[in-house]
Amino acid sequence: MWVADRLKVPVRRSKSAGPGLTSVRLETDCGPIVLDRPDGSLATLSIEGQPDRGWRSSAATRPS
Repeated sequence: MWVADRLKVPVRRSKSAGPGLTSVRLETDCGPIVLDRPDGSLATLSIEGQPDRGWRSSAATRPS
């Protein structure tokens, strides 16, 4: 997997109901960093000790 190759870290993948990639979790010495997009349109970035940040995915606003 490209993430493991580039970051030189172990990677664990699991399937989700989609659409596409819905969540990424990075474990760091300072705590987890989570990018979560469960419905495919609204994403939330969570970093320990900081307020969550949310935004609409550009993929959700593209015309079909």
